[in-house]
Amino acid sequence: MTTVSFSMRMDKDLKQKLDHLAKAAERPASYLVERAVEQMVDELESREKRLQKAFDDADHDAVVSEELVDAWVRSWPNEKRLPKPIGSQK
Repeated sequence: MTTVSFSMRMDKDLKQKLDHLAKAAERPASYLVERAVEQMVDELESREKRLQKAFDDADHDAVVSEELVDAWVRSWPNEKRLPKPIGSQK
């Protein structure tokens, strides 16, 4: 893995907390920051993919109305449960 230098400003109190945690973990503070940024980037990328899929589904009418979903969920306790609604039902 090729690494590059990255500089940032940080609140003094946050830096003190980071230094304390890094010492307790016996790791450099930069390691903890890199792991945190990596986790956040992964979560944001995943969210972006889910949003794009939702937009694509909506563009292709693969959506179900709130009323159909609500009726389906309300039928769960009943013996005659409604079938799961599928896309293109508005």
